[in-house]
Amino acid sequence: MMEVDQWSDVRKRRVTTPQRVAAATSSLSDEIAGYQLSVLRKSRGLTQRQVAEIMGVSQRRVSAVERGDLDHSEISTIRSYIGALGGHVRIVADFKGESAQIA
Repeated sequence: MMEVDQWSDVRKRRVTTPQRVAAATSSLSDEIAGYQLSVLRKSRGLTQRQVAEIMGVSQRRVSAVERGDLDHSEISTIRSYIGALGGHVRIVADFKGESAQIA
């Protein structure tokens, strides 16, 4: 019979640093953003191939954006993607108690 580890034992063996937590949080945020983009695309009845044609890129690139590969995407790519869906991108810089729209 297979031995099963107790959750408390697994947690004790886990190595967690602030850097690993930050990296995991960032990665998850990118995946969520990519998912939200795919939901927007689907709600407009568009396929990845159609969006790719409008953007002038490969379907593979659109898929990468929707998987959350945003660290390797330029703002122009995101603008192009959103534009293909009929939207506009706004970029806002947030500071403590202050924010400014910069694009």
